[in-house]
Formats: sequence, structure tokens, C-alpha cells
Amino acid sequence: MNAFNRLVSRTMIRAASTQNVETEPIGAANRIYALFGASSSFLTRLKRKNRTVFRTVKYALIALFAYWVLVGF
Repeated sequence: MNAFNRLVSRTMIRAASTQNVETEPIGAANRIYALFGASSSFLTRLKRKNRTVFRTVKYALIALFAYWVLVGF
């Protein structure tokens, strides 16, 4: 159990690392979050302009993600 805890801890810590100095790499979780943040602001603007298009895009993205998870692997 300790080995499993160490493995999970190392993996999560490495993935969630932030860039404190210029030479330090950024973790994968922070890179993915940055991508979602950019798309989130786009979806927020779209939601304010046209809710019908927003809902269509939202459900299309959910369906695409579900397809990717179920068939892509």
C-alpha cells in the first residue's frame, strides 16, 4: 500500500507542478487547465450572445469527449 501511495503522490505532484522559476517545467495538469481556461472564456462569451448555439456547442463537445473516451482508447 505504501508503494501505491508513493506512486500516486509522485505522479500527482509532478502533474500539478507550477513554474516558480524560468527553468522549472510546468506540470501536465496545469497545461491542460490553461487550455480549458481559454475555451471556458470563449464559451462564456458565446453563452452571453446566444444560448441556443452555446448549448449546441456544449453538448457536441460532451458527445465528442464521450466518443473519444469510449472509442479512442
